[in-house]
Amino acid sequence: MLHIFPMERGSDENENGLMQHYVSVCNRALDLNKERFPFKQIFEVVQQENIARSVNVIVDGGVHMEAYSICFSPEGVTLSDDVQLGSGNSKNWVINSEYLKAVSSDAEGYVQNPAKLDWGWLYDF
Repeated sequence: MLHIFPMERGSDENENGLMQHYVSVCNRALDLNKERFPFKQIFEVVQQENIARSVNVIVDGGVHMEAYSICFSPEGVTLSDDVQLGSGNSKNWVINSEYLKAVSSDAEGYVQNPAKLDWGWLYDF
């Protein structure tokens, strides 16, 4: 399952809810497509390397930003409490809160067609 942990809480709890819903949509899409390209190959590489990898997710809400960290390991995508913004070793993926709203409003469409989801964070591993 995919979990994203809020590391810096903004003043708008609604954006945190949007991110959590996005995570739920990604989990469902991954679960339905774990044996299909490219997800199967990504899971295989991570399992072969036996190394956990993480990427920072920065949600641009216009007024403020929230930072999250996701970790992809042989066990799957899990919670990480280590956001290292500005670190030369960490990767940052910026996502707009309007995109999260679009996913939230058509969640089932994104689950059924995972190519509609922005998997940029996953390819950074």
